[in-house]
Amino acid sequence: MVGNEILNQIQTIRDLKMVKIYPLFEGETPLMGLMVYYADETMNYCSADRYFPALLDRIAKVYEEEAETGEIITDDETKRILGEANEFCREDLMERLPEYEENEEPKFLPKAFTYVYVMPVVTYAMKALYGGDEGAIQFDELVQQWFDKGILSGVTGGKQHRFPYRISLMAGDVYDVTVCNVLKPGNVLKVNVSFGMDGIAATYYDQYYCYQGTLRINVRGEKMTFSHVLKDQDQTLIEINRELEEAPWGSPTECVRKLTAGENAEWKASVIPWGGYVYKAVADGKAYLVYSNDGLGITISRGVCIKKLSIQGGEDTLFGQFAFRFYEREDVTELRFLDMEYPRSARYAAEYADRCYLRKLEYAGE
Repeated sequence: MVGNEILNQIQTIRDLKMVKIYPLFEGETPLMGLMVYYADETMNYCSADRYFPALLDRIAKVYEEEAETGEIITDDETKRILGEANEFCREDLMERLPEYEENEEPKFLPKAFTYVYVMPVVTYAMKALYGGDEGAIQFDELVQQWFDKGILSGVTGGKQHRFPYRISLMAGDVYDVTVCNVLKPGNVLKVNVSFGMDGIAATYYDQYYCYQGTLRINVRGEKMTFSHVLKDQDQTLIEINRELEEAPWGSPTECVRKLTAGENAEWKASVIPWGGYVYKAVADGKAYLVYSNDGLGITISRGVCIKKLSIQGGEDTLFGQFAFRFYEREDVTELRFLDMEYPRSARYAAEYADRCYLRKLEYAGE
């Protein structure tokens, strides 16, 4: 069965008869397993499988809808985990929004500002590619951009270069970027960037020289780390693994704090190598992760609220509660709730994803 067929099958699961969440490989490499029996079919994946997030997402939703029938066989540990997955509370989220009023049309069009947090990843990768015989490249601070298209300008060895680019939103917070004329006229650089619940991941490669690179910000552990590997076929040109540098200030903006862990929460703050900041906090049994970038008088913060589902002897699985993006400018602040990657609260996804709110004028400039 091909991938799309499996995902389609997962999305049609109904009539649950049995659900079991269990640990695998206790010790240094624990995993979480999920087995379901439904409508005379069975499905069984572990957290190392690509379909596990989609399956957990679907089972949490269907279990909540069908558990009242009392006909689903399960155990106490599985009930606890699924109960925690479905903890999203509408009232709790609305209590965080007294300073906002819903707005039917967005004030800020996402495509006009995507470059603020995507293109720094791209220019970081390009600087790595130009760090060899071509010499270092210096980019102009002012980027010519129009929605999802633009032109980067840079100088190497006194020579001016222009790099047309295009950004495509693939799904969730995953972006595909195409840049032309990198390293030589006509050469194409492809960059894929994803912002997730456990960090930022990017891959890049060029078509002519066949350079391949990976960038990763990992925020899942106690320490936030950065890794960068660049290869020329079988030769490793760059290999970096280190902790992120601590940020000069310790928390995101006031608006972000009020929506997430509260103004008195303790945040861990780190500097992202290509610019911007990443923040982490824990409050009320939930983790909050925020990526923040500044550009042209605007601060853009992308954040998620995460519930860690734990099973004794197995790894923690991240389950999204809600996700948001703040656009904060001196004259206006917009809050937009976002769709999330799997697995996430079905209630949140159905009722809040894509809704927009503007901060009321009486709170502006506080």
